[in-house]
Amino acid sequence: LDLERLQEAYARSKGELTSLRNLHQKPEVVVDSLKECQKLFDELKLQHDSEKTRFGAEMDALKESIQAKNEENAQLNAKAAEQQKVFDRQKDINEVLMEKNAALRQSLERAKQSKEVLKARLKNMVTWGKGVEQHKRSQPPASGESWRELQERIRQREEQLQLLQVRHVEEIGQLQRRLKQREDTLRRVLAEKAQFGQV
Repeated sequence: LDLERLQEAYARSKGELTSLRNLHQKPEVVVDSLKECQKLFDELKLQHDSEKTRFGAEMDALKESIQAKNEENAQLNAKAAEQQKVFDRQKDINEVLMEKNAALRQSLERAKQSKEVLKARLKNMVTWGKGVEQHKRSQPPASGESWRELQERIRQREEQLQLLQVRHVEEIGQLQRRLKQREDTLRRVLAEKAQFGQV
């Protein structure tokens, strides 16, 4: 086994020695090979530098793109948060307006009921006036003082009735105007809310 190893080492050494002798015999081949190696090395170095530069530029562009995207996302998040605040504020306003609208409708309903009561009172007063007139016709002529007193009472009743009617009409008109304003405001808020949902 040792003899075989010695023979292999001898053969390898002999081959290397032969190669060295050939190189000494033809030095121009070695020079050309070295020049070719240097040329290849320079080309590879240039290619490496070019690839390194290109890779660096791509990395810089990618970093700028990522930074721009991050800034854009931050702006979008801030805008979304602000829009959410606006939406929540409009929602609160909408709820308040709905409550006020319901209360105003109840007030209007009570005003209508008051109007019906006023109509009934007016009807009763008219009936009372007719009864007084009939009573006056069926009774003998009263004294001047009694007649003036009766006329004064009738006049006072009529004035009270007119005042009640005027005040009632004003209250109903005011309630109707307030109701219309509330409804207009509610429609505007709902329209803005719908427009916000489409954005």
